[in-house]
Amino acid sequence: MGSTCCFTGHRKTESRSVSYDDTVLTNPALAAAIEKCAVYLYEKRGVRTFITGMALGTDLLAAEVVLGMKKTRPDVELVGAIPCADQSARWTEPARRRYEAIRARLDNSCVFQDVYTRDCMDKRNRFMADNSEYVIAVWNGTKGGTCQTVRYARKLKRGIFIINPDTLEIKTEFPAPKSEPDAN
Repeated sequence: MGSTCCFTGHRKTESRSVSYDDTVLTNPALAAAIEKCAVYLYEKRGVRTFITGMALGTDLLAAEVVLGMKKTRPDVELVGAIPCADQSARWTEPARRRYEAIRARLDNSCVFQDVYTRDCMDKRNRFMADNSEYVIAVWNGTKGGTCQTVRYARKLKRGIFIINPDTLEIKTEFPAPKSEPDAN
């Protein structure tokens, strides 16, 4: 497992604090909150590998944050956990360009299957949690894939940073008995 962190989060939200550009999350304040958590893990926990699921929204935004971190921290590695080879096939052209630009800069990647099936996202999410010590989740408590990933990470006793996309408040959950300070 080692010093690894994965990202999970909303593709879309009705939040007033989050804006979208052609269905792709582009919120600078949310990016700053993600970066705050990632830099904390880098500096305080020795995390050098970050895994992104490469989905629209949080995953691509988090990948861009990590790519920015690499400019001053060359030992950072970005891994893409790609659920299916045709992941971006139905996306808009600007979203596909953004995806491909990020994918070209990944240090490593794994593609779980050739085409989309109902369970490929779950396979990807479990892989990320199974292979990470920490999870940074952009999540407002609603049901869905992010909820399932956070629930699974809790079961695995991973350290979790939850960023509320509505308020940008950061909460931390660390397994007992190891207690950690809040990332704020």
